[in-house]
Amino acid sequence: MAVDHREDNALFLKDTNPFEGLGCDAVRKLGEVVVEKRLDSGATIFSANEKAEYVYLIREGDRKSVV
Repeated sequence: MAVDHREDNALFLKDTNPFEGLGCDAVRKLGEVVVEKRLDSGATIFSANEKAEYVYLIREGDRKSVV
């Protein structure tokens, strides 16, 4: 059975810059379309010069930039 994370996503977004100033309805709508991905340590999120198709927010863990 799939777990519904919309409420958790909305709470996370509400406390995350630049979304913290949005109203409850806007945050709730964003929370409904957020897709959570879990990546293995060391996984590449995106590469330089790659066309941006998504916005990535890191909820947990560290990130490392390699140029």
